[in-house]
Amino acid sequence: MIKIKKYLIVSGVALLLLSAGAGVKSFADSVWSGHVNVSQTKSDIDTLVSRVQNKNTQLTSLNSQLSQATNDLNTAKGNVTSLTSQLASLQSQLTDAQNQSASYQAQIQEKIAETQQAISDGNNKVAAKQQEVDAANNKLAAAQQSLTDLNNKLTTLQQQVDAGKKDSSDLSDAIKDVQQLQQYADSAVQNNQ
Repeated sequence: MIKIKKYLIVSGVALLLLSAGAGVKSFADSVWSGHVNVSQTKSDIDTLVSRVQNKNTQLTSLNSQLSQATNDLNTAKGNVTSLTSQLASLQSQLTDAQNQSASYQAQIQEKIAETQQAISDGNNKVAAKQQEVDAANNKLAAAQQSLTDLNNKLTTLQQQVDAGKKDSSDLSDAIKDVQQLQQYADSAVQNNQ
């Protein structure tokens, strides 16, 4: 019977413990359930703090990047202004160069026209001189022909003169013969008187 009592006691204690355990569990569950919520909330707050810190770090980084981008933008605007000024200056220089080039082209065309006119005038002068040379050559040829004709006439006249001299010499000899004959006749007449 002691054994049964012991068994009953142990069983009762076990039941009690089970009941008490169920009550304690139920009490613990309600306490731990709030604790889990608090732990979960604390974890969520830690997560949010970490996220806020990350966002703040990102925001600081983005603000720094924004500041750098603003500085870069201002520098770029300054560069654009400077480059716009340089572009305007270069466009002005280009316009000046184009105007100067057009002026040079006009001067070149004028010089070409003057040169072509000078060449044309020179060619006309050369043609006129050539005509003068041709006329002089024609006159020279005519003079040479005239000289040749005169030389031929002179030769003919010289031949005639030479022939006339011969005739004159023959005539002179005949006159001498006649004079001698007359003297001989006169002498013969005087001697025979």
